[in-house]
Amino acid sequence: TSTYGPALTGNSLPPTIDQIFPGFQEDGDGESSSVSSLSSLSTLGDGDNWELVHELATDIFFSIEEAETASSKFSFENISNAVTVDVPEPALSPPSVPAILAGGPNSSKPPEPFVGGHPTASIVGDDLIVIEMTPQPFSDFDPWIEAKDFLSNDIASSAKLLNPPNLLVPGNYDIIYEVTDLRGLSTSVARTVEVIATPPALSVTPGKYGSTISNGNNVLFYQVMRKNLSYPVADEGPFQILSQPSSDFPNYLAQYYDGSDLTDHVKVINAEKVDYSLLNQETTLNLSVGDFALRQANLPSGEPVSTSINLVVKVVDSLPPILSVSDGFEQDSPMRVEGVKYNVSGISLVPANGVDFARDLDPGVIILDNYYSQSEIEQHLGFEVGKGAKESAFGQANMEVAGLYEITYQNITDPSGNQAEPISRWVEVYDEIAPVLTLYGANPIYVDVNSSNVFKDPGAFGLDNLEGLIDWESGRFSVSVEKLVDGDNMVYASTSSTIEEIIAEAKKQDSLDVTFRLTYELTDLSGNVSSIQRQIVLLNSPFKLPIIVMHGEDPHWHEVNTEFVDPGVTAYKEIGEGLEPRNLNEYVTTNAYLVNSSGLKSPDLPSPIDPTVVNYYGPPYQGDTSYYVDEQGVRHAQGDSDWRKHLIRYVVTDPLGNVSTVDREVRIVDSTPPAIVMNEGSQGVDFPNLQGGFGFEDPGAVVSDNYDQQVEVEAKLFRLTGAEEEEMDFSTVEQLGFTTVGAHKITYESKDQNDNQAKVERQIEVIDTIAPQVALITHDALLQGNALQSVNPVELENMPIVDSEHPVPSSLQYRNGAQPAGILGSSFDSNVTLVLTSQSDFY
Repeated sequence: TSTYGPALTGNSLPPTIDQIFPGFQEDGDGESSSVSSLSSLSTLGDGDNWELVHELATDIFFSIEEAETASSKFSFENISNAVTVDVPEPALSPPSVPAILAGGPNSSKPPEPFVGGHPTASIVGDDLIVIEMTPQPFSDFDPWIEAKDFLSNDIASSAKLLNPPNLLVPGNYDIIYEVTDLRGLSTSVARTVEVIATPPALSVTPGKYGSTISNGNNVLFYQVMRKNLSYPVADEGPFQILSQPSSDFPNYLAQYYDGSDLTDHVKVINAEKVDYSLLNQETTLNLSVGDFALRQANLPSGEPVSTSINLVVKVVDSLPPILSVSDGFEQDSPMRVEGVKYNVSGISLVPANGVDFARDLDPGVIILDNYYSQSEIEQHLGFEVGKGAKESAFGQANMEVAGLYEITYQNITDPSGNQAEPISRWVEVYDEIAPVLTLYGANPIYVDVNSSNVFKDPGAFGLDNLEGLIDWESGRFSVSVEKLVDGDNMVYASTSSTIEEIIAEAKKQDSLDVTFRLTYELTDLSGNVSSIQRQIVLLNSPFKLPIIVMHGEDPHWHEVNTEFVDPGVTAYKEIGEGLEPRNLNEYVTTNAYLVNSSGLKSPDLPSPIDPTVVNYYGPPYQGDTSYYVDEQGVRHAQGDSDWRKHLIRYVVTDPLGNVSTVDREVRIVDSTPPAIVMNEGSQGVDFPNLQGGFGFEDPGAVVSDNYDQQVEVEAKLFRLTGAEEEEMDFSTVEQLGFTTVGAHKITYESKDQNDNQAKVERQIEVIDTIAPQVALITHDALLQGNALQSVNPVELENMPIVDSEHPVPSSLQYRNGAQPAGILGSSFDSNVTLVLTSQSDFY
């Protein structure tokens, strides 16, 4: 210390005793002694504190000794030869020292040996504190810090918050706590405080009619006021949005950030403008709520912390139509309609006028909607208004088959898209008309029991209004046999034998004349029963088979769409030599059939001849090959499976049961060509004197056919030059008229679907009796360039050739600046220019 102490310490002074021992007090006279020092030091305390002082003094002593020893190795020469170090320029502002460098146990700056360590400090709680904006002081929320001096004394209470946050202004604050011990040494620590202003939570429950999001907007639906008071669901009344929960109406709920209720502070704007009588009206509502009532503080702008939402209230129709039927709602009580397919007249079966339940009988449904009328809904669906929306029916009631049917009306929606629940109608198609029975063959039938022919019951057939023909071969007839036991009183007794068994037994008799009665009974599918009876007379007879003679031709040709008359037959039977034949015309039955190439009926039931439909195509009228033409007009060659021929079958059965049959083919043909009638023009049908040069329009022609409903006619225009014909375009003469005189003609040709052709001609003689028309232009206009003047004759139908559409130009423009040929100076070249009456008139 004595040698290098001043050099080592420089001009600095050692720390005072107050700096090392802040609690030390000197005597008033400024003098100190070992005793007084010890007594003064005793004020620092006993025990551990004195041990600390002892250790500190020892460390200081050895540090000084080490410094003196090290310094003895250096000379001033060594020091002068030391390496120089550039000193950096001072910064414009001192660097900021992190808080940790200001002291504390983690500081990189070692404690000064004569001062002691800085206080230690650490924050209590989190580095980041989030606090809702509030008028309360920060101290109500501050968890503060922990701090100790170098003697481990708790000095947190002496810490200071240098920059407390403003809890009325949201934002982030970096706050600093500073603690200073008794020696004046300080340590600071920092934390972040975030002041937030969480807005109230505002939610809306849409109520029973729901909501959606459209174009980013929340849309609440509200049911429109019903127009039809008979609709069973009442509307909710005027629009309301409630502050309490409701399952029917929209309602809202507002909550403070801590969950406290703010619903009573919600403001609703525009709710009164919702008119629930106006369908599809859209009204924007605003709901807002502020939390000042609970927060007791506003934002720096003076506004409370608030939440605001916009809602669109749309008046909608969400109730579906209700369907009902006037009749047939229950299966046990259906709507009853009488079936119809045929009209039975005698032995004829005539198709009835088609009755379609859906088209003719279905009354449809009754549609009841809360807002729309039935006619509005029908019109919306594209249905015929006033017909009960029967187009929506699914299922059908077959008017030709008796039974119970279910018709379901479905997919009925109102214009708002609400679909009604389907509803069914039960329909019973009933049949209470019994079949009409007709016997095949004669009645009575006389059976020659000695004949080698085997008797076969010709049977009967039935004609039913729904089933149509029920033939004998159907097996649905039941036959009972009775024997005449009292001819005077017509009393019959039933027998269990069949008529075939009876005839077989009768053949064993030498002489026989007995009568039986057959009863034919038929039940249709609806349970209606009909019966008819026939007498069978068993006799011995030498008669031969009856004879049938056809009148007219076979095949019989008949022109379509003309009255059809069957040429008929004559039936008779030879009685014996010297006796007149017996006329059997009354026993003749006539039926028409379609037969295939094998001669079999196809179909098996009669097929009436329709004189309005062609059934034959071929020679001698069309081509060389014969075709059968079906009802659709399709032709079939004889080798085709669908080939048929139509014939009339004449059957005669004599009283003894002997049968003869003859067939006649009937060919319904179309041999009549179309009829073309030319429309008359200004000169009649023909044009003997047609002025050329005028637009000509063909008067045309009308074509009709005896069979085809629509026939095309083709018109062609020809110029005649001797024997040659040159076709012309109609469009040319329509615009310009005929440009050549002489003979012309228009031909009209037509062909029907059966290849019958027709052709007519219109004769046209084109003449030209009108002289050329000229306009006169003064030569002064050409020579002197004066304004043009013209003489405009009007002989041509009083139509001037100079008019507003074709005016005379205001001046003449010479091509290339040269005068036209014929002008020589101030006169005209007579070889080029034709002078009329004077030098001033030419054309």
